[in-house]
Amino acid sequence: MLIAGDGQWKRSIASKRFQFTQSVVLMLLPALLTGCGGGSMGPGSPAVTLSTNSLSFPDEAPGGASPAQAVTVTNSGTAALNITSITVAVNFQEIDDCGSPVAAGSHCPINVTFVPTTTGNLQGVITVADNASGSPPSITLAGQGVSSGPPPAATLTGYCFGTITIQPNHCALVQDLASCPVGQVASQPAFVTGCLPPTSQSVDTSTSCQGKTIRFPSPGLTVKGSCVVAQ
Repeated sequence: MLIAGDGQWKRSIASKRFQFTQSVVLMLLPALLTGCGGGSMGPGSPAVTLSTNSLSFPDEAPGGASPAQAVTVTNSGTAALNITSITVAVNFQEIDDCGSPVAAGSHCPINVTFVPTTTGNLQGVITVADNASGSPPSITLAGQGVSSGPPPAATLTGYCFGTITIQPNHCALVQDLASCPVGQVASQPAFVTGCLPPTSQSVDTSTSCQGKTIRFPSPGLTVKGSCVVAQ
């Protein structure tokens, strides 16, 4: 489009239009730069907090197992916590629910049990390997393995086990409360076998007893032998 007038006036209008545009850009530029500053923030990182650093268990006999004690693993950081492994010392066992990533602010449990294989002061650690700074954290474990003590004494049951007098190769079980008082401690407990039909019993070989059969193999047969002890 042509504008009346000399060329100087037209150039002046064009120049003013450029200056205006440039001023707007310069005013907006700081605001644009400020808005982009958030992109420099990092992605965050996980952090581990344990509910305890040590566990002590009550005395337990070898072969037994104590009640489980719980440890809570909390991700106190700002990114997901990846637990790669949980290892526990001999004489202790663990069951956990920490297999999947633990979100920031979340937690998972580890249940630890004392399972001694021997006696004495038994110690160890449980270690949690993960992607947090300072990994792996650990928890000290302690328990006392104790002897279960001597087995309970064998006692008489009130019954007599021995051979049938008219059938020497056959045995039967009869009651004899007089010779085999219930609860008396057996002085020479032993396990006997070999009667027909194939039968065996734990008896006190230091005793002698007798009685009459009630049903097996037929009523009224005399049996002589030793007092039966509780197994």
